[in-house]
Amino acid sequence: MVEVYRGADQIEKEELLGLEVDLLCPCANSRSITVDNAGRVVARVISPGANAPTTARGRANSILQGVLPIPDCVANCGGVLAASMRRVRLRKDSVRRFVDQRFRQKVTEVIKAAERGNMSSRKYAERMAEGKFLG
Repeated sequence: MVEVYRGADQIEKEELLGLEVDLLCPCANSRSITVDNAGRVVARVISPGANAPTTARGRANSILQGVLPIPDCVANCGGVLAASMRRVRLRKDSVRRFVDQRFRQKVTEVIKAAERGNMSSRKYAERMAEGKFLG
């Protein structure tokens, strides 16, 4: 339960999945979306901040309901990339511009290519990463 934001309505964490939002960002725990609760997700897109925010069956259930799950390895790489760029002392505005332009473009490419290939965005991202790693 969120308790520190003054003036906010307090709800139980289990209610978060059912909020009518465009974007749901499960960021705290792994496997927050399971086959048991995926049916409550109302969001159009799930973009995680946590690693492995869904179980495989929960992700499959969400996809069947028309929810677009962005793979955690795709959603989280922008932050990792930005942190690495800052570590080598690139300017903050340069890092932000690069991540905004290139990262947005790559996420869009993953989603569209997965749709064209009639596969999940996770499967496409895994194949793309494997090809780059082994290629």
